[in-house]
Amino acid sequence: YDGTESNIEYRFGRFGQAAVFNGTDSKIDTGAGLVSNQSAFTFSVWVNFDNLSTHNMIISNSELSGNGQLMLYGWTDGNIYFQPDSTSSSNRGYLSTSGLMTINQWVHIVMVFDGSATGNSNRLKVYIQGVEESLTYSGTIPSSTGTVTNNTYIGGRGSQSHSFHGKIDQVRIYDAALTSSQVT
Repeated sequence: YDGTESNIEYRFGRFGQAAVFNGTDSKIDTGAGLVSNQSAFTFSVWVNFDNLSTHNMIISNSELSGNGQLMLYGWTDGNIYFQPDSTSSSNRGYLSTSGLMTINQWVHIVMVFDGSATGNSNRLKVYIQGVEESLTYSGTIPSSTGTVTNNTYIGGRGSQSHSFHGKIDQVRIYDAALTSSQVT
């Protein structure tokens, strides 16, 4: 999927050219709802933050009906979040990223979701620079399936705000849960 871009520039990235997001209204619409919160998938992305004190949407299916909002984003508290539930912002896994995320430095983030219906701790894994990190959960990952009513976005979320502020490169969305050796 090449996607439809809005207010994107391209500059030297981690590998060739990277998309540069302005932190206001930049986004790439993939043109398809690529994942659901009850199917195995993996997000792999290289990011370079210009600012860690703003809401930085990395990948989003944020306009779903029922449970099933899917977002990978950086928040103003410096954490990286995975939120698989549109009904409550407290139902999310998060990685306390103290020291892991800095501005103007490329970071490889991989989120792996196994699609099973039980147990938060085994359902979602996150890798930073190829190393598995421990997630903290507030709430639970819902067991009901969300219905995709909009597309998957990179660097933004549909008609809503929270555009990424920085560069994104080498986005890969797999319809399977990668193993740790595949992530490496």
